[in-house]
Amino acid sequence: MNTYSKILVVIDPELEQHPSLNKAVHLAKQYQAKLELFISDYDPLLATSYLFDAPSLERATQTLHNRHCKLLERMADSIRQQGIETTCDVRWQQRPADCILDKAEESGADLIVRCSHPNDGQDLPFSHTDWDLIREASVPLLLVKHQPWQASPKILVAIDPMHTRAESIKLEQKLLGEGTALAEKLSGEVHALHAFDPSKLEMHIEAGVIRFPDTPGHIRELHKAAFAETIKQSSIDPANQHLLEAVPEKGIVDFAKKNSYDITVMGAISRSAIERVLIGHTAEKILEKISSDLLIIKP
Repeated sequence: MNTYSKILVVIDPELEQHPSLNKAVHLAKQYQAKLELFISDYDPLLATSYLFDAPSLERATQTLHNRHCKLLERMADSIRQQGIETTCDVRWQQRPADCILDKAEESGADLIVRCSHPNDGQDLPFSHTDWDLIREASVPLLLVKHQPWQASPKILVAIDPMHTRAESIKLEQKLLGEGTALAEKLSGEVHALHAFDPSKLEMHIEAGVIRFPDTPGHIRELHKAAFAETIKQSSIDPANQHLLEAVPEKGIVDFAKKNSYDITVMGAISRSAIERVLIGHTAEKILEKISSDLLIIKP
């Protein structure tokens, strides 16, 4: 499990409120971590404007840079007064996700915290930059919403114990460990959830595709046994272990909302340099709709 020592906090200077900063400060106190406040201030309208010659563009970008530096320093001064070591940086780089990831690697950050951005005109909670970070970040990524955490935050770890690849099995254990450690640090409670949909199997059975003993009842027992086997090494209270019969992309979202979880922990599997991370259709549907903060963990 991760013990966070350096947290990179991505600040959007256009926002009036900064939930990513507030939550990162809380985490830094609990983990005794350092903070680095960061703005990727590339402005495509400014960069591609034909109204500026080269010297004028340089002055305009420098003015923007100075404004953002002052903003971060004001934030940092308040945080330093709380005893947290805090540094600041502002960079002009064309692709925001690359800018953030480059900074995380250079600074040795072991957690990236960012306020998730809605897509303009789309019914999705994440921007293109959010999705790029989800797929490409090599360190844990915490995407936060504007609602504050409860005094004792509720952490939901969503796992799929039916994986057969060694990398995936290892990831499930890591998710449980991360969720448990986070709950302990935040004086909260951790829950584990596995959702599966037996109705798809029933349709296949009716069509004559699945043969005995692969009946819905048998499949339910397989999921139950796999869930129990995966979670048995964790310290999660049995009362907080949930096996849910539902379409995962809907069941997990509804379950998290109904039970007021503050953070949902999910995994993403790295595949190759070309296809950097495969999230999966089901997981992407969950990510699109989840109302809680989201902690993405890689193997």
